[in-house]
Amino acid sequence: MVSNISWDRIAPAYNFDSLLSASITLFRLTTIKFVDVIRAGMDVTDRDISPSEDYSFANCLFMVVYLILAAFFVMNVFIAFIVDGFNLNRGSSPVDISYNKFHRLVDSRAPREVWFRPPKFRFCRSVRVITESAKFKSFSLGCVALNVIFMLTDHADAVPSFEQFMNAQSTIFFLELVIEVILNLVAYGPGGFIDDSWKLFDFLVMLGSASSYVTSNSTIGRAAKVFRLLRVIRLMRMIKAVRGILETMISSLPQFANIFLLLFLTYSIFATIFVQEIGLTRYGERLGPTAHFESFVQSIMTIYQLVIEDEWMTIMDDASVQPPECTPRFEGHNFGDCGVAYAWLLFIPFKLICESIMLNLFIGVILEKFAFITDEISSKEDPAWSAGPSGDQFQGLVNNFGRFARCNCISIQVREGEVLDA
Repeated sequence: MVSNISWDRIAPAYNFDSLLSASITLFRLTTIKFVDVIRAGMDVTDRDISPSEDYSFANCLFMVVYLILAAFFVMNVFIAFIVDGFNLNRGSSPVDISYNKFHRLVDSRAPREVWFRPPKFRFCRSVRVITESAKFKSFSLGCVALNVIFMLTDHADAVPSFEQFMNAQSTIFFLELVIEVILNLVAYGPGGFIDDSWKLFDFLVMLGSASSYVTSNSTIGRAAKVFRLLRVIRLMRMIKAVRGILETMISSLPQFANIFLLLFLTYSIFATIFVQEIGLTRYGERLGPTAHFESFVQSIMTIYQLVIEDEWMTIMDDASVQPPECTPRFEGHNFGDCGVAYAWLLFIPFKLICESIMLNLFIGVILEKFAFITDEISSKEDPAWSAGPSGDQFQGLVNNFGRFARCNCISIQVREGEVLDA
C-alpha cells in the first residue's frame, strides 16, 4: 500500500529551491562542507521525479567548479584585501619603503640597555674572547645538531645496548651544556644571564635537564626529556636565517596580544547573542552536551569549535528547530525549547566576521613581519647606502656606536642636515 508522500517533507536541508536556500547552501560549500551537498545534488533527476543515485555528473561538476572559484580563489582574494588593508599605512613609494626598512632595522637592532657590565678581570676577558669566537660557536652548534640527531633515533622497545648508548650521549652533551653555561657565567657574570635572554634560556634548559640526574622520580624524568628537546631551539637560534624568523615571531607577540583582545571581545559579543537567542534550544543532532549555548563560558567554547570547522551547519539546523519538533512554551512557564527560524542570520555573519576577517588579521601581522626578513635577505649591500643599509651594515654601525658609547668618547652634531662626528 502506497500513501501520498510529498518530496518537500524529505527534501535535503540544504537545497536550491529558493534564492535564500541556494545562497545558504553555496555559503556552506564555501566553508568546505560539501560532501553531503554534492552527493544529494548528484541524485537530482528532474522536477517532481524521485532522485536516482549518482544520476547527474553535471551537478557534481558545477559544485566542484564553484568550490575552486569560491572557496579557493575568491576567499583568498578576500584575505588578500584584508592583509592589504592591514598594511595600507606602510607606504608604497621607494622613499616610504626605504624609510620603513630603516625604521624596522632601528627597532630590531638598536642597542639594548645593559644592566650588568661584564667583569673586567683579565681571565674573564680571555674567556669572553673564547665564547665570542666563531670556532666556539661552531663547536656548540655542532654539539647541539649531533645531540638532536641522536635524539631523533630514539624509539620504543629499544635493546639495552642502545639505551645505554642513548644515556651516555645524553650525559656527554649535558656536560657540554654545563661547561658552556659555566664559561658564559665566568665571561659575563650572573648579570649576563639577565641581559641576554638566550643565555638565560640555556641556563634554564640546563637546570631542567639536570633534574633527571638528581632524582629518580619518573614524572620529573619525563619532564626532563622535554627540556632536552628544547635544545632544538638552541639549534634554531644558532642558524642566522632561522634565528631571524624566530626573533621576528617573538617581536610579533605584542601585536598578537592586541588581536587576541579584539578577537575575545568579538567572540564575547556573539557568545552573548547566542545565549540570549538559542540558549534554551533543545538538543538535536549536534547541539548537545559538547556544543551548546546555555551559559557564556560554554558559548565561548562552542564558538571556538565553530571557528575550527566543527559542523557549524548542523548546529545551525538544530538551532532552527520549530514546532512540532519542539515545545514553544512549557506549561506554567513563559519559555520553551524551540530555536529561532532566523538562525542563519546569526551563524553566517559570525563565520564571516570571526573566522574570515578576524583570524586573517594574524596572517596580516605575520606577513608584515616576514616581509622585513625577506627584504633583508634579498637586499644587496651598497657601500653608498643608496637604497638604505643592509642588516649587516646596520649591525656594524650599531656595534661601533655601542663600543664608543661605553667609553663616553663620542658626540654627534647635526650641521646643515648632515650627521658628523665631533
